[in-house]
Amino acid sequence: MSQGFMLHGLWFFFIAHGLHGFAQSPAEADVLIPNAKLKPAIIIIFFIMLTLLLFSSTQWASQPPTAHVVVLCSDALQTVRLPKFAGGFMKRVLVPFTTGVEEIELVAVVDILRRAELEVKMVSLDGHAVTGRSHIIIQADGAIEDVVDQHWDMLVLPGGLPNAHLLRDNHWVKHITLKLAERRTTIAAICAAPTALAAFGLTRNKRVTSYPACEEEMKNLQPSSKYVQDTVVEDDFLITSRGAGTAVAFALHLVAAMCGQTKADAVRLSIVA
Repeated sequence: MSQGFMLHGLWFFFIAHGLHGFAQSPAEADVLIPNAKLKPAIIIIFFIMLTLLLFSSTQWASQPPTAHVVVLCSDALQTVRLPKFAGGFMKRVLVPFTTGVEEIELVAVVDILRRAELEVKMVSLDGHAVTGRSHIIIQADGAIEDVVDQHWDMLVLPGGLPNAHLLRDNHWVKHITLKLAERRTTIAAICAAPTALAAFGLTRNKRVTSYPACEEEMKNLQPSSKYVQDTVVEDDFLITSRGAGTAVAFALHLVAAMCGQTKADAVRLSIVA
């Protein structure tokens, strides 16, 4: 058991007992601490533990992402496993989609990002379930307008038609995309969806790719962009890919961008990719 974990366990123990004891009536508090001379010592120990907690915070933050906290229950101490965090906080990915989305591109990306322990939010334009290009019905986690003001560490636009065009023409999708672009937050698109990025002006002077049939549209929208036919193309904060057949490679590239190559390799090994 690590020193940081023991320290924080003791910290929560003292907090729980302190709040419980001093929240009681004076008589009940005297039952908890019958000797009045001990009360100053308890207070001193409490503040020593607080000082040590603050002093060790840097070391504790450098521990692996999995965290455990000891909490005091009514009759026993229990250990609670918290969600895994990346870089000290859970990184969040937004994936908007709508009618005609390429199911493979949507589900493969969401699945692999979640395997990498990222928080992924799938939002449709109206919050309702969506029918994809292969007539598979996909339930949304919410509506795009409900997440506009939330923090996002990555935006991913899946392809398929008319999905890509509907995303391009949606006010909220454009608003979120441009807001993230101003912060140089990673923005990714696959298949026909890179045409939305081109329409928003984000592919100017960038290396990009897309579904082969969209190549001319990409060039016409942004003549200064450099179109390439690689499976996955990353330039600055933009990541683009070709289509359903490249969805797994695309998703693993996104994991590497968010969590590092080691994590991407671990996910790759787990799915035998």
